Amino acid sequence: MSKLQTEALKEAISQVVADSKEKNRKFTETVELQIGLKNYDPQKDKRFSGSVKLPHIPRPKMKVCMLGDAQHVEEAEKIGLDYMDVEALKKMNKNKKLVKKLAKKYHAFLASEAIIKQIPRLLGPGLNKAGKSSIFWHACSSFHDYCFEYLLFYESLESKVNETKATVKFQLKKVLCMGVAVGNLSMEEKQIQQNIQMSVNFLVSLLKKNWQNVRCLYIKSTMGKPYRQHKISLALAAAANHRFLLLRRLRFLLCACCAAMAATALHHLPPLLLSRRLRFSSSATTASTSTSRRTIRLSAQLDDTAAASTSTSDKPAASFAPPPDFKPPEPKTFEVKPGQSDDIATASLAIPFRLGTGVFTLGYSVSLVSPDEVSPDEYALDFQGRKVKESSKIGQCPRPEKPIEIYEFEGCPFCRKVREMVAVLDLDVLFYPCPKNGPTFRPKVLEMGGKQQFPYMVDPNTGVAMYESDAIIKYLADKYGDGTVPIMLSLGVLTTITAGLAMSGRRGKGSKYTPAKLPPQPIELWAYEGSPFCKIVRETLVELELPHLLHSCARGSPRRREFLKKYGIFQAPYIEDPNTGVKMFESADIIDYLRATYAA
Repeated sequence: MSKLQTEALKEAISQVVADSKEKNRKFTETVELQIGLKNYDPQKDKRFSGSVKLPHIPRPKMKVCMLGDAQHVEEAEKIGLDYMDVEALKKMNKNKKLVKKLAKKYHAFLASEAIIKQIPRLLGPGLNKAGKSSIFWHACSSFHDYCFEYLLFYESLESKVNETKATVKFQLKKVLCMGVAVGNLSMEEKQIQQNIQMSVNFLVSLLKKNWQNVRCLYIKSTMGKPYRQHKISLALAAAANHRFLLLRRLRFLLCACCAAMAATALHHLPPLLLSRRLRFSSSATTASTSTSRRTIRLSAQLDDTAAASTSTSDKPAASFAPPPDFKPPEPKTFEVKPGQSDDIATASLAIPFRLGTGVFTLGYSVSLVSPDEVSPDEYALDFQGRKVKESSKIGQCPRPEKPIEIYEFEGCPFCRKVREMVAVLDLDVLFYPCPKNGPTFRPKVLEMGGKQQFPYMVDPNTGVAMYESDAIIKYLADKYGDGTVPIMLSLGVLTTITAGLAMSGRRGKGSKYTPAKLPPQPIELWAYEGSPFCKIVRETLVELELPHLLHSCARGSPRRREFLKKYGIFQAPYIEDPNTGVKMFESADIIDYLRATYAA
């Protein structure tokens, strides 16, 4: 919960604005947020780093330069943006004074795909001596998110420039204080307030002990005096400590209850937890063909050709093709293929240990209704001549416009917690697998956040990027849920322990890198965390370091009805590979296909 009082913040902003009007200046003053920290040792504790996109641009006059190829240079010229091409950069490399002058002239740089790989060779040494290398590389890495060598779609240059201007970065160095520009005096007071609130809440999410690490917050203009916004009193600290002790006792009681329930839960699972697939019609129906494209950073093209059975498109990607004589299998009910039973059994341990977390969506409920009350295209289960109708609160929650991006790997209890929250909130997530020794996305996390720690989340809808599983879960609950975190995800150490026990039977599956070829587009996967059949498919995707766009479809998900209406059946997992055109069910066959197609 934020300790930044809205009324006090409004009053301070009004005072800052009023003070600035007493003396007219020839420039627009910047509104700065100054933070003092405590209980943090920069030498021992991990130094945090993170960037957040503010709702309003705090520094509209920020100078940005485009280092681009011919296409980007032309676009930069149209919008009046300063730019340099490769030839100009090569000339500057011979004159270190010009490189230093360039670094001081601009606040940020954007680079296109063709040039960004040449920047260390052309400008690196000069920028290091100029002291601007960190600023330069931060801006370039931000743009690089949209310019992977396999990217087929990128944002407009103008929108990227505005995003760069609206992004602020928090980074702890050697001192326990920092400052960041959050607005200017030409903005409305409400806009300044919104920027400050988002900045403070994001900073607190980066801190090890959240608000307990905040000593003070000040707001000031460039030439004005500071106004204090946060100070923890002794009474407040005592109250917080008292609440902590009560919560600790409550968690101990819940731990005892969970241990007793887990011992018998596996033998008392309702049929709803065991159902993988339900065929709703005896004959397959073919819907009309339609294509929709979703704009994401890894060029996720969603080919929505509707067909009841699995199929292969007529135009596979040039560099990837399905195995020779490959034919997608027909989906079969509850079939466990020979040699697969042990994997399914060990993956099922998560259900009793986590008490079904990741199996159900937010606000899940069931009701028994007459078959006449259920339309043919509505998802429902048969039960003793009646229909089991499932519902949830997902329809009442805000949905992200773009898929959230998460860097993680199987075999990590902290990553599992976040994946369970994704299933609860029924989110679309673009997963970038980061197995041990993975050559592609682990270095990228280090470049973006400053450390290789997982999970790491990037929300392109808000510009928020953060580490720490609990902070990510809370952020997702507040932003895309009703603000509540499921009990099994809010028990602190107990949550982590049970998440680890849930994966104990898998013995490190999905944690180590298997050499593979990186596809140009992410594979689309319909699955959910609580399903053992989905689990073993995701383990393979992670081991091969294959980016995949997950369409979560836990029980109660509206996507089940959409899937049923489109294909005539519902079964998970299901994949669509835009790189080869393959669309298929059946976990064992999906694993064989992935290894045959992408393993090096």
